[in-house]
Amino acid sequence: MSPCSIISTEGFTCIASSEYSPEHACGKSYDSNAGSGWATKNEGPGAWIEIQLPEYVQLSKVETKHRFRGRYSGVNFKDIVLSFSDGTAQSANLKDGADPEWNVITIDPSVKTRSINISAMSVHETYVPSPGFSELKFYSCSGVTRNYS
Repeated sequence: MSPCSIISTEGFTCIASSEYSPEHACGKSYDSNAGSGWATKNEGPGAWIEIQLPEYVQLSKVETKHRFRGRYSGVNFKDIVLSFSDGTAQSANLKDGADPEWNVITIDPSVKTRSINISAMSVHETYVPSPGFSELKFYSCSGVTRNYS
């Protein structure tokens, strides 16, 4: 496995299709606090969040963690599409679960980007209003990269 390093969130900004409240703003999705998070305002499929980076990064891996609401599952996206500033995109399927686990998405090959848009295509059947992410992490890994010429 190639060594990976987490990309610092310093200077990140974001926009989203909606935010449930200021306490659930999109910036809460990458604040390193799994107790907070971004929540949509009653959106499921079609919801999106876009993270803008202060500079180009070589993105190799994304980790997502669903919001967690006590003992209940739900509030979980299922199928997503990640779109990047170079015009490429990649789809992924996220696990459901009452105890939110990290979903690890390998970007293959890695991409040089200044933004990451995550769009929900579907939700798990346990869906309740206001899905979102409690945390997002972004990584750069050495190894295979896209050839830019």
